[in-house]
Amino acid sequence: MNWRGRLARERARGDEGFTLVELLIVIVIVPLIVGAIAFGLVAVFQLQSGVSNRLTASGDTQVFLTTYQHDVDAAQYITTNATPPTLTVFGGSTPGTCGTGTPLLSLAWQVGAGTTYVVAYDLQPSGTTGSDNIVRALCQNGTLSSTEGLAYHVSPSQAVPAPTYVTGRTADVTAGWVSASYVQRLDLTLLDAGGGSVSPSAILSAAPVAALNSDPASLGGPTSGPTCGFALPGTGEYDSTLCFLDFASLNSMSASSIQSGVPLTEAIPGGYTLKFTIQVTGAPWTAHVFPTYPQAFLGNTNSGQPFYTGVGCSTNTPTVTNGLGTNSCIDPAIYQSVNAHSQPTTVTITNLTLTAPGGAAATGWEFVTADAETTDPGESISWSVTGTNGAQPLAFNDIPNTPTSNWGNACQNADYSTYGITPLSFQSGVPSPVVTCVSGYQANSPRTGTLMLGVRPGANGISSLTTVLIGTGLEGVAFGLLLP
Repeated sequence: MNWRGRLARERARGDEGFTLVELLIVIVIVPLIVGAIAFGLVAVFQLQSGVSNRLTASGDTQVFLTTYQHDVDAAQYITTNATPPTLTVFGGSTPGTCGTGTPLLSLAWQVGAGTTYVVAYDLQPSGTTGSDNIVRALCQNGTLSSTEGLAYHVSPSQAVPAPTYVTGRTADVTAGWVSASYVQRLDLTLLDAGGGSVSPSAILSAAPVAALNSDPASLGGPTSGPTCGFALPGTGEYDSTLCFLDFASLNSMSASSIQSGVPLTEAIPGGYTLKFTIQVTGAPWTAHVFPTYPQAFLGNTNSGQPFYTGVGCSTNTPTVTNGLGTNSCIDPAIYQSVNAHSQPTTVTITNLTLTAPGGAAATGWEFVTADAETTDPGESISWSVTGTNGAQPLAFNDIPNTPTSNWGNACQNADYSTYGITPLSFQSGVPSPVVTCVSGYQANSPRTGTLMLGVRPGANGISSLTTVLIGTGLEGVAFGLLLP
């Protein structure tokens, strides 16, 4: 065969193209390859969306946690009640509710003697069955200041705050406002009900600053000498931080020396030292236990609830004995010993200072005084204080009996509708250097409250604090320190 014949045949073979078998293979394999690539791309896009959602939810949870921790840290009072009662603890009346929706958690605090804050974590419908949004509402002095959405589409049945109470405390945040010093930790579970803005399940946890070091055992041991005493755990809003002074040593001193004024030193748990001079003149008196008598409120019970009982006793002492408050184990009351028939007993405390370990002036404390008996018709108890805190004169503020009651029916007028507390501005929460309690009300059963006052000293302590007791029967007064 010549070369022209071979070339013709090769040209003919090159023009034949793909065979049918080759074409069928291509048609079958190419879609498989393209489909695999497309499936991988879809999976990558879906994974990217899921990762993005998870990162967003995680970020939202962190924002929620930061806000939650800040609010719980600042709280002085806490409740999970769906209809929080009005707060009177800061003087005057502050609405306990804030914002709209169903309160999941409400927190309240006051800065100095000024602005009162109420923060509510409100559940609001999300538009999807079985899920709610959580909105933070902030109120200042009873007026709504701002709202902020914190979480969306959470399960309302799972979003229930769970408190851990300080050892020895008995409290119920679901019933009403509770002192934050009672709550050691507050946990909040958030469960995403679908399409939400939080991680599928998150537990937020925070601790109120008010509960830190609130256990008397954590305050450290006292130094030496007469020691102030705490009430039994669970018997008062400040039972672990209000330390009542013990005046038992005065019973062994001569009346003449006390009338002239005697210096006293009392040890305060934590190594602090309180020094002052006390002078008592007028109608006869004695240092006495709480309660001073069966109808007194301080150191007694009200409807079975103890109020600063067992002051200075061991923590395993019963808080109630035979239906009455358990007697104190120290003598924190200065109590008239005979019917004075309008002859006053005057108690004057001067040059009162509190020093920290090492001798430096202590800060952050408050001196407290209280009616240790009852003020009945024809009787009165009045207090006055002198000294300065910076450029401001010292003045008394109210130390509430409970978060919802300042002083119960103490200083109650005979018509039961008004109080016999002067000045009238004090009843509205305005501090005053002079406060007087009179009453036209006579009770044959324990009262529902007692008047308790506090004064924040300046750098130089308190110059003088004078109490005048006038009893047609008997009157009594107590003093103590509210520790930071």
